[in-house]
Amino acid sequence: MLAPGGTPAAVVERLNAELNAILASPEIASRLAQQGCVARGGTAAEFAAFITSEQEK
Repeated sequence: MLAPGGTPAAVVERLNAELNAILASPEIASRLAQQGCVARGGTAAEFAAFITSEQEK
């Protein structure tokens, strides 16, 4: 999930916490696995680092 630049940190943190909770749900994990997806949560900083590393590729 991405948010526009300049989104307040509190909003980013709330979205991140909610998304991590959703991804931890066994029902959601099962549905994603059925579609061949492996979702993993993390922090906004970890995701930013991932995006940066992908752009470098």
